[in-house]
Amino acid sequence: MKKKLLPGLIIALGLLTSACHTDSGFDAPAESFQKESQAETVSPAEEKPAAKDQSSDPADHVSIGTEETKDTETAFHTFSVKALNHLNADPSLIYNRYVKAGDIRTAISFSLAQDWKESDSLTCHFQTQDSQYESSWNGTADAVINTESGTMTYKLIPEFFGTNQKNETCEITFHLDETVPYIAVEGDPRLEGEYYSFQDSFSRPDEFTRYLGKADLYLYPTEDLKLLRNEIYAAHGRKFDTESLNQYFSAQAWYRGLLEPNAFSDAVLSDIEKKNITLIRELEEIPYNERNTIDGIQYGDEWDRLPVAPYLSYLHPGHETGLSADLSKAEDMGVYYCAPGSISIPASITQEQFSQVQNGGEVELVLNALTGKSRMLSLNPNAGPSGSNGYLTYDKGMDPSTYGNEAAITADLENGTYTLWEDSDDTIMKTVYEGDIYILKGAVTGTYTNLAEASKTQKELYAGEPVEEGKEEASAEYTVYGNDLYYNEKGYFTAFYYLGD
Repeated sequence: MKKKLLPGLIIALGLLTSACHTDSGFDAPAESFQKESQAETVSPAEEKPAAKDQSSDPADHVSIGTEETKDTETAFHTFSVKALNHLNADPSLIYNRYVKAGDIRTAISFSLAQDWKESDSLTCHFQTQDSQYESSWNGTADAVINTESGTMTYKLIPEFFGTNQKNETCEITFHLDETVPYIAVEGDPRLEGEYYSFQDSFSRPDEFTRYLGKADLYLYPTEDLKLLRNEIYAAHGRKFDTESLNQYFSAQAWYRGLLEPNAFSDAVLSDIEKKNITLIRELEEIPYNERNTIDGIQYGDEWDRLPVAPYLSYLHPGHETGLSADLSKAEDMGVYYCAPGSISIPASITQEQFSQVQNGGEVELVLNALTGKSRMLSLNPNAGPSGSNGYLTYDKGMDPSTYGNEAAITADLENGTYTLWEDSDDTIMKTVYEGDIYILKGAVTGTYTNLAEASKTQKELYAGEPVEEGKEEASAEYTVYGNDLYYNEKGYFTAFYYLGD
């Protein structure tokens, strides 16, 4: 995925986000080494059944952060980060955005100090969403927290941005050991409230960040669609006339009923939210047996017979994942296409290998786990003290002083490894799977610099024409790529986007 490079070693989420997905990651501080650093209307079921099609939410899929699925060369142990240890917090505190109960457009995020391992300092970023709630978050104020072991409440004086902004003392408390963790802010009316993890709070977080497609919603029972649609209103603090809706959402920790139905205006909704509400409402009006019929086949009836995708263990929404597929060679499997392709994840080195590089050595960076293809990695001998790309990758046996591609290194807090960016903003990827790729019929794809625009211009995927005689490869039109992936719990893709600049 294309990413903006910050000077020095970056602490960053290895995917948006995924997805991700992708709008879910945050820039965190650099570490310097040798360089510079329509609402209710219908009553839902009292309890929400689980739908088989899900977004790329971390809770929905298999993680690759297990010993069983990790390559032997990237066996890892986690980083010890002082500030996180003081709060008894895991890396999700850095990687997540926390949205305000009753006002999803207001949020906080956190970043670590330059000396991120040893510093007790944590910066709290107060943010508001842009007017369309699509891709841009605007800073409201920042405050530094000097953490102490076992202390969960801190006095803050947030520094507000803009002119004529008065800085007032407030208090922040980390309730991370609760059944539903949250962060409470008190004292300043501009900031006070309770904040919950965006990724962990909603049934489909992506209904707020991308334009959904029918393939994402095929198997949702009508009752679930009603709840999904009204969840958008609930996130904005709307109350409901229907008692069953009030009961359902009142049971959600993140919900605050702040506005009476007749006082709520759809003007607060983004275009994404409005379009998703419209789509969901349309699907609600279609009988389930029709809604989940694909090319004359009932998808719901087929579900139990569908094989689990062989690459499912490599799909981890907390990390960037690459996909390529040749639709000219796709086989029609009824409700899905089976196309030859590949899956890739960020190439990584261990902490021990990183230390070796820092001490002037070179290490082998595996780029294809199947073939063993690799490049060498070392310090960039030509980088000055202010160089942002302090590393080089090059072919084995070459002299790095005369040959190589500039790279920068990223610490992956969750996996305890390091990944790399090359040529300023491209993640160096490692192929981990080659074989059949399962794409649900009706799946969409799009390309742009951000998820909102990529999904706004998305197109439905179809199997392409066969490769012309005498040619070995399909035309570019039928070769599709993605680095922000959405899929169901069996690994069948419902949407994938290529986000880059």
